[in-house]
Amino acid sequence: MTADQTDIMEFEYAPEDPLAVYQTPVVMVGGGDVDLERLNILGRKYPIIAVDSGANAIHDAGLEAGLLVGDFDSVRPSGRDHIRRQIRIREQYSTDFEKALKIVDAPKIFAFGFLGKRFDHSLGALHALAANTISHGDQRDIILLDSHDVVVMRQHIFQKTLPQGIRLSLWSMLPQRFTKTKGLVWPMDGLEVGTGFNLALCNQVIIPPEETAGDIDVEAHVDNDAPFAVLVAPEAWTYFLD
Repeated sequence: MTADQTDIMEFEYAPEDPLAVYQTPVVMVGGGDVDLERLNILGRKYPIIAVDSGANAIHDAGLEAGLLVGDFDSVRPSGRDHIRRQIRIREQYSTDFEKALKIVDAPKIFAFGFLGKRFDHSLGALHALAANTISHGDQRDIILLDSHDVVVMRQHIFQKTLPQGIRLSLWSMLPQRFTKTKGLVWPMDGLEVGTGFNLALCNQVIIPPEETAGDIDVEAHVDNDAPFAVLVAPEAWTYFLD
């Protein structure tokens, strides 16, 4: 692709309104650890958006992105050259993931490459999820995936049918109290949690005492508007596709 075939837009700061609007789910790919097997499955079904150096992983996987977003400080020319539409945000006060979330509007975002490799990038991704939850509520669902975890952020309540015995962790971003939980090995009803004084992080979906086949309905309710993260073992990733 030649330079005159590429649509490049540059901004100092991300515009207030999104520039790329999708009616279907999309796949975002960053520069962290990428689960190539799952990326290939979803990337052949939904539009792909490269987030800065995520363009390198997309190129190496033999996939094609329709959009590149970021400050372009870590993307290889070989990763960038094949992407027709590119939006560069030059400011350095937000992460590339945050830039992409401002540029893109989609009902569901499957996000690869925003966990692992660098812990500060993983923390930045959780911050971006919390900010998205506060601003968009249930209108936009973002799912972080890597080879170790599936991560979502919820407000008020988490409800999902999940496999028996699967690892599940809850992490409160701010102090809050769990008013009701269901389907967990260690119930958290009435437990006050918050970073810095009580985490109660690790848990597990219950296995019924009787030999009962089928999945388990899991719920967690909290008493305020603060987002909380739900981290689930990657074997359950297909449960988050709908």
